[in-house]
Amino acid sequence: MSSIGIATCLDPDLEAEIIREIPARDLPLKVVRRCRDLTEILATAQAKLVELVVLDTEMIELDGEARTQLGRAGATVVAFAPFDDLEYLCHLGGISVLTKPDPRLDEFEDSDATRILNQVMTLLMPPPPPDPRQIQVSTSTGNSELDVSETGKVIAFWGAAGSPGKSTLLVNVAASLRAYGRVLMVDADTVEPALSQMLGIPLETSGLVAACRLAEQGRLNAASFETTLTSVGLEVDLLTGMTKADRWREVGEKPLATLLDWARETYRWILVDLASGADDPEDFFATMGPSRFGAQRGAFSETDLLVEVGLADPVGLRRLIVNHERAAARGLWTCPQLVVVNRGRESVGGSQWSRSLRQILSQELPEVKVALVREAREEIDRALVAGCDVATSNPEAAVLEDFTSVQNEILRVFGMVPSRSVSRGRKLPKGEGQAMIWRSWKEHFSADSPALQAQPAD
Repeated sequence: MSSIGIATCLDPDLEAEIIREIPARDLPLKVVRRCRDLTEILATAQAKLVELVVLDTEMIELDGEARTQLGRAGATVVAFAPFDDLEYLCHLGGISVLTKPDPRLDEFEDSDATRILNQVMTLLMPPPPPDPRQIQVSTSTGNSELDVSETGKVIAFWGAAGSPGKSTLLVNVAASLRAYGRVLMVDADTVEPALSQMLGIPLETSGLVAACRLAEQGRLNAASFETTLTSVGLEVDLLTGMTKADRWREVGEKPLATLLDWARETYRWILVDLASGADDPEDFFATMGPSRFGAQRGAFSETDLLVEVGLADPVGLRRLIVNHERAAARGLWTCPQLVVVNRGRESVGGSQWSRSLRQILSQELPEVKVALVREAREEIDRALVAGCDVATSNPEAAVLEDFTSVQNEILRVFGMVPSRSVSRGRKLPKGEGQAMIWRSWKEHFSADSPALQAQPAD
């Protein structure tokens, strides 16, 4: 059996252990070159002597240019890196990152050599796809075990006019749900798209328009879809919204429905940000041609759960209830709904504001599940300045408990048992450390970063 060549740039003792373990496990691998610097690694890869390189980022500084050259040489890259380098390496893209032991994480059961070889074999010889008929949801342990082949769920975020905070909620729920599978955020707001601005992403082209065009032309596949995506963090991708307000005609009802249905095969969660309001069916002229709310109808036709967002004040509650009743009367959707009341606070709801809100909604919307999110202006502003979710800009924010509650309500709708959340100050289990990393597109923000202390302009 032929061997697959790999090059290493690791601690000499670790390299020796890897070399000993390869024949002991009868792996089809061979360490062709033990490199000591980036120049030697690039030369080995460009000479086509190896198919994969494993390097220690504390020994070699891996930058974007080096990653590009290795990619052009056809070499797969495995980075053995400290936990704090995860975000930067994921930002480079195209790198399989394996974290070193860290006191913030539980100890790994396997040795570093075994973990590296396991990662290499997973990349070079991935296991066969699972049987789609075998979908496991564990209820005895309190953890959900998701089969990657299970069809993804489309969750639409919608609400009445008045900026109820649906885009902010979507971003933070996405950051939470990725612990349960890969997430795609779709900015399908054809009136006021905002996800790119919230995440600090330059909006040069519209990923959504490009993807809908592919769907309309029948050219939507894994390779073409990849070109429309923007990766915004571990397990989270984004289809950016329209670059101009008058491009809503390019996001039609049928193309968006086709796109969302296709995305179910790749993503566990598809979160769609929709424009507030809806077409008026009594407006004769609104039904004669293309509508700005065509994307909304296409999304509703594929939606598995509708999250209706409203504000926790008398005006916001009135708008929420009226909007819900009108939409339900028109039959805009046929899926379950979850009402989320945002910005709950004592100044308008009294000291028992959460109890008061639940009493009102239980009377007005008795058939709908309800979740509440407290006022968190300072935490939201910090996340907005940083271009990330609240958990990244302030892991101690009290509002994270409310976002987790929303996540848990979503999981329960689909018959899943929420995992026990990470307690503040608790040692992170293996894997959870990576799940909490979120990419900031402006810079790497630390807790005491001046940028996080800044306040957005009025």
